[in-house]
Amino acid sequence: MIVFFGVLAFYGAKTVSISGEYVTGLKGLIAALIMAPLFTVLFSLFAWVGAYIGIRVYGYFWPLELEYVPAEERPEPIQPLQTTSGSSAPDRV
Repeated sequence: MIVFFGVLAFYGAKTVSISGEYVTGLKGLIAALIMAPLFTVLFSLFAWVGAYIGIRVYGYFWPLELEYVPAEERPEPIQPLQTTSGSSAPDRV
């Protein structure tokens, strides 16, 4: 989205501002290309912190339990019933 606004600023739209001053033309496009990764990292960090706090609060009230089951001890999965009619659809009566 920020890059799109940078392209608009390149064509003269007042969509990119730095320190309250609109930047257009090539400077606006370059400013948007610099702003895009910075805002992406900031929003990602904000979302990560929110998710971390959320999982900690959830784990405090409803403890999470994990269990390790080695592959040798894992039960075999239940296989679906095989039909003898030759079709994969179940028989209807």
